[in-house]
Amino acid sequence: MRTNCWCLRFVRVASALLLFVGATSASAGFVPGSIDLGFTPPGPPPWAGTGGPPPFVFEIVPENPAFATMDISEDFGGLDPLSLRISGVTTGDPTIEITKDVTNNSGLTWVGYEIGVNGGSNTFIAGTASSDTMTLLSETANLLSFGLPSPVPNGQTVSFTFQINIPTTGPFQFDLSQEAIAVPEPASALMLTLGVGLLCGRRRRVVVSR
Repeated sequence: MRTNCWCLRFVRVASALLLFVGATSASAGFVPGSIDLGFTPPGPPPWAGTGGPPPFVFEIVPENPAFATMDISEDFGGLDPLSLRISGVTTGDPTIEITKDVTNNSGLTWVGYEIGVNGGSNTFIAGTASSDTMTLLSETANLLSFGLPSPVPNGQTVSFTFQINIPTTGPFQFDLSQEAIAVPEPASALMLTLGVGLLCGRRRRVVVSR
């Protein structure tokens, strides 16, 4: 009888542990309704206007509460860096996959684009970054660099997708920095060429005068 009681007690303890682990796994993820998107202080660049942060859609994957997707639509009317602040609450160690659709309305052709994550221990997950137009040139835990061979002309939209690990239980916050790299304006390129030409001519005249 003692052996049977011990076995029964062991089964009950094991069942309780399994239920606890199952409940913890099921609850790990993001707290619904807690995600917020805003501008990083001191605020957006002048070209972003005052219409508030860009629209976004946040969804938690039903089959995997520890994984969520976030789609952000942006309209870039200049080249000043833009930083967004993403915050929320987690109940575990979740991952968020962000897709950014960025429309180039800067009047210039983009030849590069950089995206950074700053704040806390939040980092990009290696091997998850991609773009529908540009090529991923390099990646670190906190910086993604995209570039040629495919430029983004004015008026075109480019998409970027990447995943970020949020090793936090409770409130979290990180800044998503981004900056487009454009080819020089025709006038600027012409002035640069003329400047180099004048400098070379001046140096040539100085040598001759000697």
